[in-house]
Amino acid sequence: MANHFKPIYRIGHSLSCFLFQAILHCEAYGADLVPKTGPFLLACNHSSNLDPFLAGSFISRDIYFFARKTLFKPGFANWVLKKFNAIPVDRDGGKDVSALKRVLELLSQGE
Repeated sequence: MANHFKPIYRIGHSLSCFLFQAILHCEAYGADLVPKTGPFLLACNHSSNLDPFLAGSFISRDIYFFARKTLFKPGFANWVLKKFNAIPVDRDGGKDVSALKRVLELLSQGE
């Protein structure tokens, strides 16, 4: 997979950048350390539901997010989550091997 924004992802990314950087004047420290290409892991201290959008707005490449499996309900929410590279993870089951396998697959593809 190449690091090219999908159209819906690009729109969401642009809106997030505008909101967090231009309007709210948020700053990120260390965003310049994210490699332009190749695999990397970004671990954020998740204190708000806005954290994925905030972190993503400072990274100029596709990134993937974990999202609670229960959010992936049929319909619009499921469609949006998939377009924004969300990976469903079962937080209640103890061990979600499928989510970890998906992450390893993405890393091996250079994501």
